Amino acid sequence: MTPAHPTKTTAPRTRELSKPNGYLFWDSLRFLRMGKFDPTTHLERDRFIMARWYRSGPACVEVHAHQACFKASAWGLGAEEALESVDALLGLHDEPLADFGDAQLNRRLRPVLNLRLVRAPSLAHVLVNVVIQQQIAWRDAARIWRSLCRAHGAFAPGPHDLRLPLSFECLRSLPRQAFERAGLSARRGVLLREIARLGFRIDDW
Repeated sequence: MTPAHPTKTTAPRTRELSKPNGYLFWDSLRFLRMGKFDPTTHLERDRFIMARWYRSGPACVEVHAHQACFKASAWGLGAEEALESVDALLGLHDEPLADFGDAQLNRRLRPVLNLRLVRAPSLAHVLVNVVIQQQIAWRDAARIWRSLCRAHGAFAPGPHDLRLPLSFECLRSLPRQAFERAGLSARRGVLLREIARLGFRIDDW
């Protein structure tokens, strides 16, 4: 049973970052969501909202893309940590390729030359998504993810109507029947519980 939606929202922590020329906002950040109807993310052409678990607790981070800068806001116990990692979230640590050494190849790839390698807060949580996608169609994996988050994920902090991904504690405690009801095989449910058992230790490795 998931907790009720919070009725009060504290003021967010904020941060502003410089925006590189030609940054492809939508195309870079779309890889962080699990399907168009992912209940843990919301993506527009110039706005991205994501609910995630951090070591310091849950957080919801919102990023607005302006002409020359990004303005980020975050809510929740993990807000400060979320803001500190916005650079990696946006892929600002990544230097985009500008020249592949061949004029024809450069022309063909020009639309994606400013794509950034974005970085999720936790590799272990990414592995959960990867396991769900194994040996099934993408649309089915997205549906399973959506079903698990809506049935067992807590509401995210902040004013947005988003869900948090399942915490490691929640994943470890889910019975086999909960995975099966969502459409996930028992074998992959066991693997998800093992990822949750290791939790953030995977990131340390």
